Amino acid sequence: MPIEGYLRLHLSLDREIELLSTEFFHPLAGEVIFTERNKNSLRSFSWSRGVKALTYLLVSSAYDKNAYIEGGAGSLAASLDYALSKKPMWLIDMFGTDSTGRPICNRLFRRINPERKRGGVVKIMLNQAFFSHCRIEIFLDDRSANLADLKWLLELFHQDVEALIPTIDLLKLPGSELVKSFKRDGNTSELVFDTLGDLDSYFGSVHLSFLESAHGRSIVGSVAHSWWPLLAPQQERENARKFLSYANISYLYGGKSPLDLWVSSYYRRFGVQSKRIADAYFYRDLWVYDDYIFQVFLPMSCIRDVDYAFREADSLEEFDRESFITSVLYKPAEATLVISRDRILSDNLRRSVMKLFKDSVPL
Repeated sequence: MPIEGYLRLHLSLDREIELLSTEFFHPLAGEVIFTERNKNSLRSFSWSRGVKALTYLLVSSAYDKNAYIEGGAGSLAASLDYALSKKPMWLIDMFGTDSTGRPICNRLFRRINPERKRGGVVKIMLNQAFFSHCRIEIFLDDRSANLADLKWLLELFHQDVEALIPTIDLLKLPGSELVKSFKRDGNTSELVFDTLGDLDSYFGSVHLSFLESAHGRSIVGSVAHSWWPLLAPQQERENARKFLSYANISYLYGGKSPLDLWVSSYYRRFGVQSKRIADAYFYRDLWVYDDYIFQVFLPMSCIRDVDYAFREADSLEEFDRESFITSVLYKPAEATLVISRDRILSDNLRRSVMKLFKDSVPL
């Protein structure tokens, strides 16, 4: 299949990755279009979040044609999504218009959930039907980038993207006064609480803070039980809808009681991917928020107390909320929350949980 056009990106690594200029040609445009990062140029752009997102996507796609970017509120993907909807002048300058005056950028990209109208995240990728006739060329300091260069650039890009996300101080979140002891070793923090209820209250603050700071664009969890919908169903319904406006969320449950089945169905009604599966039980609750990993460690006596409370109730009406709060959540039992940040481990854990989610037989 003949190549009809090209898109060249000229990058610099003077202090950080920067896009200096672009060169675009396609028969639809009818001319070679040059744009520069120079406000005095005829066609220009600034190093905005939308341009950064576009550059990241194009470099990723030069390395892997199936690459994409995704994210919720505040993410780079959301910035590019906004630009593709509003068509700012830099997009018109960069890709031009066709003979009818329509922006060519409309043909270059595919979006899933544009403008996040269904909540959650937007996913953006190149339109392969267009780019099968249009090659992408990346130049790094005037030298054509090879695959090794592209891989290295993507690693640097990832560091820059993470730097855009504010760091969360775990000891300044609401509920941090409940932390009995705190230790940190590198990228791992250990927080110890006097009761499961204290840990639960604190984790609610962590959950919301990570979502609002764009750390939680993709969340998966594998847990034995979830009692939030049982204790405050209306509040949790509002929370679920709010959280889905930030991220994709998937929960996998291993508990075998009717209450576990009810909880799984409860979350599905609000758009959360939720499944209770056969022949699985999780003695340690696990959540993955992008490259953050959360694990809960409980004494076996506490695990047995939670199991017993769930098994004893055959229906939501039989669940004794007050007894669960006083006799389980706030019964003295040292509860530990371990928070780690590791891209490789989080990616593997996410894939493992989602494979189990996909392959398992629901109950």
